[in-house]
Amino acid sequence: MQKLLIVDDHRLFAEGIRFLIEQSTDYEVMRMLHKGNEVMPFLSKNDIDMVLLDIDLPDVSGFEITKMIRICCPRIKILALSMLNDLQSIKRMIDAGAAGYCNKSAGREELFRAIQKIVTGEVYLPLEYLKQ
Repeated sequence: MQKLLIVDDHRLFAEGIRFLIEQSTDYEVMRMLHKGNEVMPFLSKNDIDMVLLDIDLPDVSGFEITKMIRICCPRIKILALSMLNDLQSIKRMIDAGAAGYCNKSAGREELFRAIQKIVTGEVYLPLEYLKQ
């Protein structure tokens, strides 16, 4: 079973994602964190397979957290979840080490498709990025 960590400062959004994942998949959401500075201490003590990571956090950016995770925990896969839909943000997250990028306006099926691709070792990018 894949163990997930959700990092998003919007609690209602994070709780919604957790509910969708736990009701519709066999993945387990181990925890939800709401600040970037909580991520590394949590990962140092817990075995996680994937982080669903917001980019725009109030204290540390998702870009920086991704770089830190790549250094200390390279086997953990990262799926960026963001309202930012510009090509520069998508490219920047992939360059930082994320395995995928999913816009928060996407539907449930797209989120599940992104998670599944990343679990199997593929990269997931939004359709608008691939059209470029």
